Amino acid sequence: MKKVFVVLVVLLLSASFAVADELAIGLRGSYLGSGGGASLRFEKDVEAILGVNVNGFTLIGLWENHYTLTDDVPDLTWFWGIGGHLGLYDSGENSPGLWTNLKTNIGLDAIAGLEYSFASLIDVPLSLSIDYKPALNILGGLKLNWLCGAFTLRYTF
Repeated sequence: MKKVFVVLVVLLLSASFAVADELAIGLRGSYLGSGGGASLRFEKDVEAILGVNVNGFTLIGLWENHYTLTDDVPDLTWFWGIGGHLGLYDSGENSPGLWTNLKTNIGLDAIAGLEYSFASLIDVPLSLSIDYKPALNILGGLKLNWLCGAFTLRYTF
């Protein structure tokens, strides 16, 4: 299963790099759930998130729509999107956090948030976003996770 997960990650990133003229890399810090992660955004339309916590990790792929919030502040945008996730986690049947009994989960994700770009203020392509991202595990145990959200600091190339 680990090999399948690695192959999916490589294919997702390879396909995304092939179509991207703009790439943003960021760090996510969770404020609702536990853990953090990294974010890759391609063309402000596709985002890949690697979420990590003590019990495992999840790869999330999102298709996003971005809109200017107001013409008075063009650097402030709001966004929403949908996608899915594939994760590996320790079921806790042994000692929690040791990743000795890995299980798989697959499900659906949604995201909504605000993002501010600092590029026009400091002449550095940085942005800060806050989002709310609920998730529904479908395979690997049906579970609705309403408490997911993060701050993300991104640098755009």
